[in-house]
Amino acid sequence: MVAGGDVLRLVSPAFPEFLSTRRGASVPVIAVDFDGTLVTTKPITNARSGVARPGPRFPKSASDWAWTFPIVSKKLKSECEARGAVVAILSNQSGASKSKPAFDLVRDRFRLVMQSLPKTLPVCTLASIRKDSVYRKPETGLWTLLVDWLRKDFDIQVDASKSIYVGDAAGRPAVSAKRHGKADFACSDRAFAHNAKIDFMTPEEFFLGEPAEPFIMHDPVTYLGNRASLQPVLDKLVGPASPSLEILLLQAWPGSGKTTFATAHLSASHTIVNQDTLASLAKCLKAAEAALSDGKSVCIDNTNANRAVRAQWVALAKKYPGSTVRVARFDVDRNLAEHLNCMRGVRFRLGLPLSKPALKSVCYHTYAKYYQEPSLDEGFSEIITIPFVPTFEDDHHRQQFLAIYRQE
Repeated sequence: MVAGGDVLRLVSPAFPEFLSTRRGASVPVIAVDFDGTLVTTKPITNARSGVARPGPRFPKSASDWAWTFPIVSKKLKSECEARGAVVAILSNQSGASKSKPAFDLVRDRFRLVMQSLPKTLPVCTLASIRKDSVYRKPETGLWTLLVDWLRKDFDIQVDASKSIYVGDAAGRPAVSAKRHGKADFACSDRAFAHNAKIDFMTPEEFFLGEPAEPFIMHDPVTYLGNRASLQPVLDKLVGPASPSLEILLLQAWPGSGKTTFATAHLSASHTIVNQDTLASLAKCLKAAEAALSDGKSVCIDNTNANRAVRAQWVALAKKYPGSTVRVARFDVDRNLAEHLNCMRGVRFRLGLPLSKPALKSVCYHTYAKYYQEPSLDEGFSEIITIPFVPTFEDDHHRQQFLAIYRQE
């Protein structure tokens, strides 16, 4: 175990032997996923017909495995020899953390597979065994751990330009009969390679030489093409022509940046009321009423997703003559909101200042279920759209945004 117990590491005898002859050199890595790429569970054969069908998703024992394709072992050996590379099995195995028997099964299954590869093949395994970890793909913790380990212990530089990651979670739609007409369950392997800045291939491409298939992967770089300026919006929100007394409802998906925006741009002109802080809508209404009574405008920093919730704020404004209700609606779709949430979780795990834990996925399902688009007929004087204009503290912050996180 390495990385504070978050990662299981196994090494074949040939691995250090090979690297000891390459000290000071640059070595490429053939990195491969495990389940669904290198191996599957054993197929189940019908006793009557003799026809085999795929085995269960999860193995029943350490010996419950078979090569994904008969050529796997031979192909890895030939590619390693041709490239002068090592093999690294990089895998998510969060189930191993559930119990000691579960851990033993995962560890022993890796061992059996590694022992079945050619004895001269330099191969190691790094498996992330905790779900909420920087070592879980598609985050690049496993890759960074591998690169640092080879540099420190073997004086080896990983040649990323000639390295590759092979995985079955590739974002392919249901178009291939070879995969029983099923879409890939995720795009995390392709995203992992993207984040690590190495080439990617599916098992069918790498082992069988098949052509690349179409895939779907949301790349956050598309959101950086927005050249909109916030200034016209800020002029509307807090400029000289803005209302002297108002309730400003922020409206957006969870994790869209509402609190960051309110703190940066509205805290001087509005009393910020946040339900995450106050814990209930009733307390938010009470805090807002206190501010309005003192002649202060308020900003409601919640999702404000449906008409019933928003109606309570319209009703409150009516108690204060001359006050208005406006909506500031963030131009952030679900994909971007969930991406920002994943990024928030990464920053929290890294212990960065002012970072917060990622929200649970149920928050997004609930929002989608009950969302109703704001309309002027609810009693609002104006609905303002806030464009997504990202700002970054430094290049590292920008690279965190450009990384592709969980897409399952």
